[in-house]
Amino acid sequence: MKGLALSKLFYHDRVLPSFREHFPDDISSMAFGLVGHGSECYGFDDEFSRDHDWGARLCLWLPAGTPEEKIHAMEKLYRSLEGPFGGFGAVRRLDPAVGRDGVMTVPFFFEHLIGSPSPPETIKEWMAMREEGLSLATNGDIFFDGSGEIGAFRESLNHYFPRDLWLKKIASRCFAFSQYGQYNLSRALLRSDIPLLQYTRASALKEAAALFFLLRRRYRPYYKWLFHALSLEGPEGELLARYINMAASLSDPGTLKESIEAIARFMVTQLEERGLSFACGAFLQEYGFHITEMIETPWLRSGSQIIE
Repeated sequence: MKGLALSKLFYHDRVLPSFREHFPDDISSMAFGLVGHGSECYGFDDEFSRDHDWGARLCLWLPAGTPEEKIHAMEKLYRSLEGPFGGFGAVRRLDPAVGRDGVMTVPFFFEHLIGSPSPPETIKEWMAMREEGLSLATNGDIFFDGSGEIGAFRESLNHYFPRDLWLKKIASRCFAFSQYGQYNLSRALLRSDIPLLQYTRASALKEAAALFFLLRRRYRPYYKWLFHALSLEGPEGELLARYINMAASLSDPGTLKESIEAIARFMVTQLEERGLSFACGAFLQEYGFHITEMIETPWLRSGSQIIE
């Protein structure tokens, strides 16, 4: 059984009945679900995921301003409900201090994941948020959302980056891929610098995957699941994942360089499909320059060439 399905059963069979009994007046303003850290929040968990921080567990969200004494009372009740469930053992937490689950307010939860207790409104506020954090904040599932507060917050995040920031990030990934894969990788090969070769290759492949997610207007997951998630993004995601797997396993210099260029050509087709074609061949640095010129916000257009 997948962890998310197990947690939903845990919610229905054990948690919700107990909270209805002990906090009947609060249920309508609460939310229950599983979102954030953990492979099960993406549906990526397997038998190897069960060694730590996996099992029947929930996030219980409360409105901003909920008194601390009520939060502590609810947390005490929730922890009393934990333990073996559904044929699986109790959750083994590597670091109990890290709040992956349990009772918390909605603002506290999002501040932990994206660095802000409220949805971003300006470009600078969006820039301050890491894509991996935004991915964590929008994954998983909400089983019940009494007030609608957490659903509204997640919906605002799913509107994605403002267009100018989107373009800036695309240009940044083009610059970075070109720097790692189309320039420095060749230098590493010429100098037989194996550590640099491995670093530039891995960095180029990461940038290609990150660019693909940007073009799909989807937040990329953190590095552990980046390439696995890519393979689930339809036929084009599967194709890019195959290109990346090939480039990651090659040792012949000529074949490796051609594999990197095949990825570059693939990304050019993705850019073209979104009206970002500039007849620049397959050297992504040139696309970065042209896309930067499309940005209407002056300070963003003229700022650092590469941002996260």
